[in-house]
Amino acid sequence: MMKNLSDSAEDTRLYKENMAMMSQNLTDLNAVYGNMLKAMTITK
Repeated sequence: MMKNLSDSAEDTRLYKENMAMMSQNLTDLNAVYGNMLKAMTITK
């Protein structure tokens, strides 16, 4: 039972790290997309 609890805690830690990484990747992607839109906008 303790092994299962330990494995569960490790899985939860990995999930949290992956979610943080995905969140950062989405933030970076949004910045790139925003810069692309700015570059394509014609200002007079």
